[in-house]
Amino acid sequence: MKPTCSVLALEHVIPGAGRGLRFPGHCMGLTALRDLLQRVADRARVASLCELLPAATVGEMRPHVALAFLGGHASHARFVAPLLEALGLAGHFFVPYETIGKPGHLSLGQIAALRYHRHVHVELDLSSLPPGSSWRMADRLRESAATLEAHTGRRCRYVWVGPRQWDRRLPVLLRHQRYTGVVSPHFPRDARFGGLHILPATRPSRRLLLGLPGA
Repeated sequence: MKPTCSVLALEHVIPGAGRGLRFPGHCMGLTALRDLLQRVADRARVASLCELLPAATVGEMRPHVALAFLGGHASHARFVAPLLEALGLAGHFFVPYETIGKPGHLSLGQIAALRYHRHVHVELDLSSLPPGSSWRMADRLRESAATLEAHTGRRCRYVWVGPRQWDRRLPVLLRHQRYTGVVSPHFPRDARFGGLHILPATRPSRRLLLGLPGA
């Protein structure tokens, strides 16, 4: 097994959907998720984002994998958080500010209850924010973090961004708002990050139900 590290990004979880994986990375049955997380735990070191380093730098041969759950779905609080606690695995819930309280998505009450799950970290998902001025981006980073931190009692450290959010101002805004790092499946070649923790992410495929990146 080749030493590596990666962020495994998952989204909607449907209890009772069996072991199947529909629209890879976007919709997974709870049983399939349990099987996948158990396989990850058996074959890799599951770490939080701040602990995620290439295995070779810390003298380990197993891959290092962090778990990211996107979209702010209510199923994350109802099913994923208890599963992570039962397995003793760290997970990061990236919540889009725009979806809070909408049907099928996390409410502020559910977000507040996540503070009692010691393995769950609540972070900010910016992927639904349309491109705009740096002032709008700065306001969203500040307001979103303040809302999430007030309800969880923990500081948001990482941001998930999509390709539309990348411009040369983003790293400056993130550092100004005291974020630690950025997670994304798409990083521009010419991006400059200025000391931020940059973590590339991958979505699970059917192949990943049988193995891991780097295996």
